[in-house]
Amino acid sequence: MTGTSLRGRRFMNNFLLLSAAEVLSKGLSFVATVHLARVLGAEGFGIVSFCNALLFYFMLSVNGGFDLLGMREITRHRASLRQYVENILAMRLVLAALALCLLMLCSLALFKTPAAQPILRLYGLTLFSYALSVGWAFQATARVGVVAIGNIGTQLIFAGAVLWLVNGPLDLWRVPVAQFTAELCAMAIIAAKYRHAFGALRCRCDPALWKFIWLQGLPIGLSLMMSVIMLNLDAVILGFMKGPQVVGWYSAAYRLVLLLLGFNTLYHMTLLPLIAQYARGQHDQVKTLIGLSLRVTAMLAVPLGVGGVFMARPLMEWAYGESYARGVPALQILICGVTFTVIRLHYRNTLLAFDEQKTHLKLVIFGALINTALNFMLIPKLSLIGAAIATTCAEAIILWKAAADVKRQVTAIPFLAALGKPALAASVMALSLAFIPAGAHLFLRILAGAGIYFAVLFMLNGISLKDIRDLYGYVQTQ
Repeated sequence: MTGTSLRGRRFMNNFLLLSAAEVLSKGLSFVATVHLARVLGAEGFGIVSFCNALLFYFMLSVNGGFDLLGMREITRHRASLRQYVENILAMRLVLAALALCLLMLCSLALFKTPAAQPILRLYGLTLFSYALSVGWAFQATARVGVVAIGNIGTQLIFAGAVLWLVNGPLDLWRVPVAQFTAELCAMAIIAAKYRHAFGALRCRCDPALWKFIWLQGLPIGLSLMMSVIMLNLDAVILGFMKGPQVVGWYSAAYRLVLLLLGFNTLYHMTLLPLIAQYARGQHDQVKTLIGLSLRVTAMLAVPLGVGGVFMARPLMEWAYGESYARGVPALQILICGVTFTVIRLHYRNTLLAFDEQKTHLKLVIFGALINTALNFMLIPKLSLIGAAIATTCAEAIILWKAAADVKRQVTAIPFLAALGKPALAASVMALSLAFIPAGAHLFLRILAGAGIYFAVLFMLNGISLKDIRDLYGYVQTQ
């Protein structure tokens, strides 16, 4: 077997392994989320969601884009693995200490939601468990089994803890403690695996490398920060303007969308190192690879967005109960944006693989500004519906600009052709779903919709089994 063939097989095996782990870990996370939503009520669940939304910004200041940069550099220079890991670990621990101080100051400003102050401070502990994570090093070296163990371990411990210890609003403080404990245990397992594979996990300070990591990682880190603004600024603004109960309704809807997007994020994290290997002037190979990936992912993303509009109400009631029905319109709008996100990440990976961090930073700043402006315009009048509209519109706009940036900086990779037949088949599916009785079981409606969609797609010669085989064959032979 040639080295390139082995590399392609490893890519598919890694993705399948991580997908299996993702199914289990996301399932555990979903069980924990549903339990918290039900026992804490919309207000308590809103406080947890509001604190998590704020915490993301502090976590990204610890991340700094270093893990994505480290993955890229280790892929190119395997011998430098320990050097990058040890320096990045030291940098992230320093940033975690600074971020915790800022988080404590931020908690003092939560006058309208005083109950969130102690919860946010407890969540600050997770900044250190996050800083200690070195799972990205295993992902860069295609040892994704360790990453899978870490993900499953975290969610298993967290789900077990909240199911056992959180039984009402008075147990709210136990949620961040359970999160920190779960992450710390998982990080200990990964650290032990690292010691066995690469040697003792240490911190190191190489000033020249710190400067390189900081300068190269800063655009990526700022890009991630802007991306998070697009993802959860709406929850933060809702928390300040409308209160925790509205955040609870909105976050319940958004958690379902994130559950759907989890596999997409995993797929693109697995795909990024592969693209980076071809990013030395091999524009044609990258264009072919991304084109195939667009067709395969669009086949699943388009019906997901369309069908989700019809399944939103029964899905919310099944997951959270009728008390969260106020979040249904937000879910219907947010799920439409899933297709835009799935497509957009192809262009993000392409820009990062070709060292276009600054171009990507400008792109996400543009998207974050659009999202922020729309949130401040729409939330005061439309509340959580306005937040959903702002998020979905921002995703559509940034997708359009991302494709234009890749065309200008790398090569033209159009996406509209990949959406044509899936969109037509999804339209027929939507019309058919309207005639299914509202009282039909949720999973029966999902199966019926999926069957209709793939049948129509087959008649349109749009079934992309060939594309799947081509994608697999492409990564094997390149």
